[in-house]
Amino acid sequence: MSEVPHMPTKEEILAKALELFLMANPGAPTPEEDELREGSYWEEARRNLMTGIRSQLEGYLADLESEAVSIRDELGIKPDLPPKEVRELEEQLDSVTGRLHDTRSRLKEARETIEKLREIKIPPKVIAAPPPEKPVCPAHKQELTPIIGPRDFPWGRVNVPSEMFLFQCPMEWEYYVCEPRKACELVSLDKLKLKLVRIIKPIAPPRLLVRERERFVEAAELEPNFGDFLREAGITMEDYKILDRLGKFVMRGEYRRWKKRPY
Repeated sequence: MSEVPHMPTKEEILAKALELFLMANPGAPTPEEDELREGSYWEEARRNLMTGIRSQLEGYLADLESEAVSIRDELGIKPDLPPKEVRELEEQLDSVTGRLHDTRSRLKEARETIEKLREIKIPPKVIAAPPPEKPVCPAHKQELTPIIGPRDFPWGRVNVPSEMFLFQCPMEWEYYVCEPRKACELVSLDKLKLKLVRIIKPIAPPRLLVRERERFVEAAELEPNFGDFLREAGITMEDYKILDRLGKFVMRGEYRRWKKRPY
């Protein structure tokens, strides 16, 4: 590969300018650099040298290109595709413009069709909601039975509301509370009784005279271990005070049985 060309230096321009001056003025004394600049010999020498540099650069670039082609052939690299001509690009632009015009026409027709359909006012299609998932017993993988309405419990017959989400296993007869979007929770009879006391009323409340009930209220609440019973039941005295009269009555009955425990 040929030597890399370089820009002409000041010394090279000066030598070339002297050569041109002596060719035009044979036998004349050697001029100074300023005289060569004023006589345009300096500029002419620079142009001549730059013209040679250009030809050298073109040859150097041709050598680089040929070397690059040989290297690509050795490595098996395909050359880049030549750039597209202006005519080909104009044809592609015309094709894209035609498709765009066609798409806009179809879009306009679709909008007009939509407006006509809106004027007709077609009744919307009613899609039935999927049935709710039925809770399954975590232990036996059986479908739980919902407990709603009047039901018999060990402590009496109670009307269970639907918002309690109470279910029963058909195999072991265990009770579960299955609230929406929550896992089913196994509840013991004691915990279930406390829940029922807070949100429901028995169908047939026990018949007690008002005086006996009020007298027993004072006696139970004044007992020193009544607070211990409430803490063991999982409620505080503040929770007990906001219960209605029926709820307090049930809690007092539980307190009597709690006092009679053998342990």
